[in-house]
Amino acid sequence: MSRKILTAIASVVVAVMIAIPFIAPRGKTEVQATKVDPAFGAYISAYTSGIISDESYIRITLASEYTGPVTLDKPADEDYFSFDPGIPGKTYWLDTRTLEFRPDARLASDKVYNCEFRLGKLITDIPEQFRTMKFSFRTMKQGFNVSVDGMKTTDRKTMRWQQMSGTLTTNDAADPKIVEQMLAVAQDNHALHVKWIHEGDNVTHHFTVDSIARRDREGKVTLTTDGKALGVEQKNSSDIKIPSLKDFKVTDVRLEQGEEQSVVVEFSDPLQEKQNLDGLVTLKGVDNLRFSIEDNDVRIFPPSQLSGDYTLTVTHGVKNILGFSLPNSFTQVMTFEELKPQVKLVGKGVILPNSKAGLLFPFQAVSLKAVDVKIIRIYENNIPQFLQVNSLDGSSELYRVGKVVVKKKVDLNIKSKADYSKWTSFSLDLGEMIKAEPGAIYRVSIGFRKSYAVYNCAGDTTTNSTIANDDEDNSFSGGDDDEDDDNGYGYYGGDYYDDEYYYYDDGDRADPCDDSYY
Repeated sequence: MSRKILTAIASVVVAVMIAIPFIAPRGKTEVQATKVDPAFGAYISAYTSGIISDESYIRITLASEYTGPVTLDKPADEDYFSFDPGIPGKTYWLDTRTLEFRPDARLASDKVYNCEFRLGKLITDIPEQFRTMKFSFRTMKQGFNVSVDGMKTTDRKTMRWQQMSGTLTTNDAADPKIVEQMLAVAQDNHALHVKWIHEGDNVTHHFTVDSIARRDREGKVTLTTDGKALGVEQKNSSDIKIPSLKDFKVTDVRLEQGEEQSVVVEFSDPLQEKQNLDGLVTLKGVDNLRFSIEDNDVRIFPPSQLSGDYTLTVTHGVKNILGFSLPNSFTQVMTFEELKPQVKLVGKGVILPNSKAGLLFPFQAVSLKAVDVKIIRIYENNIPQFLQVNSLDGSSELYRVGKVVVKKKVDLNIKSKADYSKWTSFSLDLGEMIKAEPGAIYRVSIGFRKSYAVYNCAGDTTTNSTIANDDEDNSFSGGDDDEDDDNGYGYYGGDYYDDEYYYYDDGDRADPCDDSYY
């Protein structure tokens, strides 16, 4: 690609996403969306479909400009939408092509909605079979999970005060005020104050609990969760043990599968940070361990990726911050598992072209033999409209301003199957995929399917993997005049939605051997 073309590109915006094929496992309940006649593509270029958040709006984008009267930012006089079950709300024009139905309240969780859009009210001279378009979508099933991330000592002199941190994760976006009603923490029947930090997605909610007393006798902190405020029939109560001041011991051990595999050993007391742990903390059969000490935690890094069972031993030579040694040794068998199929960006997510390196898009992947690449072009004359609702790396309402120009499978070639289990760096030469146009923005999404996973599953008939359909490609590459995904229309949220059908099940979304993970 020439220097002239490279320097003409405004930017290439990149994002990592997980493509969700919605394939229901055998024996699970299958929900099929209303099939829309592809001929509607002559009149409607996009519509809400698939599984959506309960706070979503429902949109229709016409294939061409509506020439009748349009009033922006005010409810439309006509009723263009009807729903079963009914949804109270109002319809707004976003522009001369896009209508948006805004429910008065959040939609019901885990429910299929059948929709009729009265196209005949906008275009009168169309055949009878196109006067009403029927389609459907389903809201996500709400639920939540609570995890305790750790306990640390805040008073390093007397070690009498502790702080607990944790995370509450909801399946769908939830009002932070409602989330804060769902968790109560108490010690000795005395309620403790919970501080919250809510992520922007309204799905991940971090909490900390200060002023947990550590006394001469072992105590406990009780976490009680109740999903009633969220409309979820889910309750739970669990006790977290607080060791006595006289009891220096290992309180928790956990395996973390990040970029680098590690074991975190949590102690009841803060540790001396400069002590040598060689020989004091061991994994049987593994040499050259590396250690880091922070407050109450020791993090152990093996020299290479481990898989299988290894015995962890912590001897009584480990010392706390006051110089007292661990009174009793600790032993536990640790089960190291393969890293789950994942993909992530390298860098901040926005790349600018340069003539030396070209349009190289770096990313990392693990336990995958291939990825799906999709590139959406945002046209130069649509960039002001795109920036009205986005920062440069945003993804909201792409259906209004962009078009899919590339959709293809890319093989990740690694010499040894064992190497798939490690985080590995790759790069895509975007110059081979797109003809960069002056002033345009390109959003690159990377996803994967279950058939691309290199992961051991019990009962799997393939060798050392869950790979199936190795020849699957589903390539799409087009210019301005090519059709969009599948039938050329359909979207969900801020990105194009690829599937003509969707499925719903109650599988284990954390298990790479379950279709729900994907």
